[in-house]
Amino acid sequence: MSAKSVFRRAVGVLAALTLASCSESGFPVADGGFVDPATDERVVFLNYWAVWCAPCIAELPELWEFHNSHRERAVVYAVNFDRPPADELMEDIEALNVRIPALVEDPQEALGYPRPQVLPTTYVLKQGELLHTLVGPQTGETLLQVLEQVEQAQ
Repeated sequence: MSAKSVFRRAVGVLAALTLASCSESGFPVADGGFVDPATDERVVFLNYWAVWCAPCIAELPELWEFHNSHRERAVVYAVNFDRPPADELMEDIEALNVRIPALVEDPQEALGYPRPQVLPTTYVLKQGELLHTLVGPQTGETLLQVLEQVEQAQ
């Protein structure tokens, strides 16, 4: 990635942090803006990953494909387990080509679910309610099964 696009992403993070500090709810996204998983109408998948977690890195393309294919019904957010500062997070995102939206801050405390004990872990929420905890690497197929279960239960 070019220095210009890295600079643009860094500016996006700073803008997101500024917007988030002015907002009572929501979490900054690495490429700009902010989101609130508690109020999203879609099914929200919060995927915890780390640069040292090989299974986390291996599942990233599957997460992106699922996110991209089902964006009307679901959204997948990447949450870095190690909670690095924004500049380090951006470096990790670039190095690993994380294409799903990455949250700059960990929403765990605010949303009230337990901190992951194993990586990768994916939390499934609907309007802020924790519905499922998926431990281990996921595929598009496993995420689609969970999405359909959640939709059928609604």
